Amino acid sequence: MAARVAAWVVAVGIPTVVLACHMALYGRWLVDDAGITFAYARSIAAGAGPVLQPGAVPVEGWSNPSWLALLVLASAAGLFDGDSWFGVSDLVLFPKAAAPACGAGVAVAFHLIAREIVPRRWRAAVVSAVAGSQVAALPSYAVWMASGPENPLLVLVTSVLAATLVLSASSWWQITRSFRDGPTVPLCAIAVGMGAAPNARPGSSRRPPTPSRSPSRAGQPRARRPARAAGACGPARRRRCR
Repeated sequence: MAARVAAWVVAVGIPTVVLACHMALYGRWLVDDAGITFAYARSIAAGAGPVLQPGAVPVEGWSNPSWLALLVLASAAGLFDGDSWFGVSDLVLFPKAAAPACGAGVAVAFHLIAREIVPRRWRAAVVSAVAGSQVAALPSYAVWMASGPENPLLVLVTSVLAATLVLSASSWWQITRSFRDGPTVPLCAIAVGMGAAPNARPGSSRRPPTPSRSPSRAGQPRARRPARAAGACGPARRRRCR
């Protein structure tokens, strides 16, 4: 029993601590889009309805109803938009605290998947800890988990769905178990490690490639200009004809 608990602590605790330390590097920063959901949560909790500010026309200006509902419940419980904790406004601290909690849930989903793939308890725990720490060390993952919008909840729900699908596909995993002693273990470490990478918000540091020339003209030789007749360009129009 103690060994099982220790394995879970290693598999879940290490990635969660890495994520929390990585998020701490960004301080109290929140992306400005988070303020939109915060404003709607404040209005709904105050009884003004789904409006951006009291007295405004109701407009569905949010795209994250689950995160909005969580903020409304936290506001009703006095955990959000009410006071400050240790000198930090709970408008900042609650989303910052919810992110590592969701990250711990992601690590749990990681470990549930790893236990179905990797043989032996401690080997699965090490794979989960290493893979989860690699994901937590990604700047794109940590930044958007700490930014304030619904990203932590989105990653958590996606990871739980993935773990549910893996656990429910028992017949397929029985075939995979016959290859446990082969090269499956390192491949599973890579697969589990890359599992949450698509959940990080894309496009933060990459730009779409710009073609150097038109696709219709790519690979075609340049057409030469027809020779102008002698005397067609006088001294006054020489610059225009070049």
